[in-house]
Amino acid sequence: MKLHTMLGTALVVSVVSVTSGAQSSPGPTRSLPAAPDAANRLVPAQQSPYLGSVSTEPLHPGVVELSLHDALNRGLKANLGLFLSHTTAEKSRAARWQALSELLPHVEGSLRESTQRINLRALGIPLATLPRTVDVSNSDARVNLTQSLVDLTSISRTRAARLSEEAAQSDYKDARETVVVAVSTAYLAVLTAKVRLNLAQADLKTAEALYQLAKDRESSGLNPEVDTLRAQVEMQARQESVIEANNTLAKRKIVLLRLLGLNIHQPIQLTNPLRKQGFKSISSQEAYHQALESRQDYRSAREQLRSAELAKQAAELERAPKLGVEANYGALGTAPGNAVSTWNLGVALHIPVFEGGHIRADVSAADATLREKQAELEDIRNRIAQEVEDALLDLDSANKQVEVSQAALGYANRALTQSKDRFSAGVTNNVEVIQAQEALAGANEQWVNSLYEYSIAKVSLGRATGTAEATARSLLDSQNLASRAR
Repeated sequence: MKLHTMLGTALVVSVVSVTSGAQSSPGPTRSLPAAPDAANRLVPAQQSPYLGSVSTEPLHPGVVELSLHDALNRGLKANLGLFLSHTTAEKSRAARWQALSELLPHVEGSLRESTQRINLRALGIPLATLPRTVDVSNSDARVNLTQSLVDLTSISRTRAARLSEEAAQSDYKDARETVVVAVSTAYLAVLTAKVRLNLAQADLKTAEALYQLAKDRESSGLNPEVDTLRAQVEMQARQESVIEANNTLAKRKIVLLRLLGLNIHQPIQLTNPLRKQGFKSISSQEAYHQALESRQDYRSAREQLRSAELAKQAAELERAPKLGVEANYGALGTAPGNAVSTWNLGVALHIPVFEGGHIRADVSAADATLREKQAELEDIRNRIAQEVEDALLDLDSANKQVEVSQAALGYANRALTQSKDRFSAGVTNNVEVIQAQEALAGANEQWVNSLYEYSIAKVSLGRATGTAEATARSLLDSQNLASRAR
């Protein structure tokens, strides 16, 4: 399979591995394990041309506003992987024309002037009445034509080249799907990082308020100093979370800017908020059939298999006779002034008798290629079934996780409010409040993670079924579940 097809599968989940810890908790919330890191399912950035761009725009004045639609359009224009795929398609088109040229007429013109001195004695001609040497001049202006009439090998090779060109076009369309996945995932990563920053800043404000409350109660003699120290430690931990979240957001923006061909210092504002869109339930069998109809890598594999079959047929037909015609017409004389019209027309039949094993070697090589393409087609068919099933399972799981995490977030907010009230009333110390605050931070993180994973699962299902672009363009067009990322 083509390189971009393999990379496309890896890029379905995330293209943000260049900044490590994409899904880890943004701060020292140690009571919860880190969420799954999407970067573990991605090839390193330096190995993928789909994380680069062919041009870089100069800095634009002010802030560039980017919707997901704008980002996709920019990515499809500037992506390096798509550019390389397009050049591959152009090479395949050139190869088809090269194969077709064997069946088309070949016409060439020539103009020749020559003078030659000939030794008649060396030719064995009696010299009794002839000079020892003679000078011969020749002037020839001619048009030559060669045309293949029957060449079964070239016919099969031309048909094979046409299918190879169609396969390259399918690969190009599949590359577009890969670019869409890369851009939409990077866009979602920036949105998610911005939401995490907002939550970290909100946690910091809460921690500062609790620290001030603990300090005031200590000053009033209502609480010991240890409560103030605990609140201060928690406040500093939340400051670290804000610093880390800021750093992560900046890196996510750089990844997105690179994908879009923008200057990495360009200020941007994402106009789409992070959303959760409902999805129409679809069975794995329906999704599988849709994938077989829509996925361009599968179509490319079928076209490559058919091309390999024709290439083997062409190799076998090398044993067949070939029929062609050769003709020329021109003016021939000793000088241009005395040239007269001459012409020649001939038909040639070429019958291979013994090629020294050349035909056998060609057939053997073509047969090996054919068996490779058959195995690749069967493998991609099985891989599509696996990717569709995995995407459906991930989407169902992510949908449930969003619901659970949203409920948990509500409980954590209520618990923190009650703990603050109990501490303010002197019923308990601030250990309970700090624990509630960390639980809220963890619930926020789980909620953001679930929302991000849900969006990625939607993109993954679109990629698996061959509808990544349509899925991405409708990804954020639904009910808003997060604050607008700016």
